[in-house]
Amino acid sequence: MTQYSNFDRVMESKNHFKNGASSKTLMSRENLHILFFGAMILSFSIISCDKNDEPISEREMFLVDKIFDYNNNLVAEYFYDNYYRLIKKSVTEHLGNDFKQEWTAYTDEFEYLNGRVSKIIRKDVTYNMFNYDTYIFYNSLGQLIKSEIHSLGLVDYSEFYYSQNGHVDSVYYYYAGYSYNLWSSVVPIYNNAINVIKSINTFPNVDYQMQPIPGVTIIENHCKYDNNLKPNFGIDYLFIYDPLPFRELGDLERCLSNNNMIEYFDANNWSSWSYTYSKNGLPSTIEVKWEDIETDEPMILRISYKQLK
Repeated sequence: MTQYSNFDRVMESKNHFKNGASSKTLMSRENLHILFFGAMILSFSIISCDKNDEPISEREMFLVDKIFDYNNNLVAEYFYDNYYRLIKKSVTEHLGNDFKQEWTAYTDEFEYLNGRVSKIIRKDVTYNMFNYDTYIFYNSLGQLIKSEIHSLGLVDYSEFYYSQNGHVDSVYYYYAGYSYNLWSSVVPIYNNAINVIKSINTFPNVDYQMQPIPGVTIIENHCKYDNNLKPNFGIDYLFIYDPLPFRELGDLERCLSNNNMIEYFDANNWSSWSYTYSKNGLPSTIEVKWEDIETDEPMILRISYKQLK
């Protein structure tokens, strides 16, 4: 029987479909390296918890409120406290007619310590087996240095290291549930705009039964970006977490970067994203396309914002 790590059980999302067309959010074990990319953003600013009088940017004036699909069905809703901190994300996806159930849903709830997210509680409404807790640790500079995923009595953890200029320069993942030490690493390469244009991913070779064999595999991912602002959820410093509704290729690279990713590719995968923008310069819609996959309808997310008072 194939052995699955704790990371497999809790981080592989269900297949998401719309009118029978795959949204490609489930990561197959055949593409094992995608699993290792963990999940998210280089800017280390956060709206102050004491609501001081320091000026804030145009982007920080608007927080994502809700996200809708192409047919204007509500997909995700975001809730904030009185300090404009994200405290809950609620996701519901309507499935195609080929499925017995018509929806799948989960929530992420956020706990804070010293003004930063210290714990994320995943509650999967549809499948309890996908429930898990993520604990997050920072150093004295407020930099995220470790995260732990607790589920089914097992703990996967990740460690993050920084260059002298304060950017993440390496990530190491360690996975529980194996009879040997399963690990992977990612080294991001930035351009002058602080966007990750390449990541070097290393992981050990395994056989079809997930047992180690000699050697490692190295894969390079390449990314392209526009020059525009990303949606604001108030958690830019939390680069391990992509606040958009569903996981996609290049989540870590996207969340470590300043601008919006428009293309991601490696030797086996290709995805692209196109955006429209509001008068405030924030994304109004995001459309994703995947190589060799055609959908009955455009895969578009529509974003609405709430303005800070």
